Amino acid sequence: MPNPDIQRCTKHRIKNILDKVLEQDREKVKDSLRKIFYAPTYEHAKEALEIFKRDWGKKYPSALDCWFISNLVAMSKGTFND
Repeated sequence: MPNPDIQRCTKHRIKNILDKVLEQDREKVKDSLRKIFYAPTYEHAKEALEIFKRDWGKKYPSALDCWFISNLVAMSKGTFND
């Protein structure tokens, strides 16, 4: 492919984000991320992302930065079934 989109499996995206999170918070953060990644629609994903930002953004700004870097392309291209 001459111009492929950036792709990573969900497991590796979540792992990259969790690497920036304290071990004691990883399960809760992982649950929050799953709600984003496995949202049934784009609107649900945006809502879950806002909740993630509210709950974890101040404590883990680097995890939030990692989220945006790895997912802006996917979300902007409308990979959800809306």
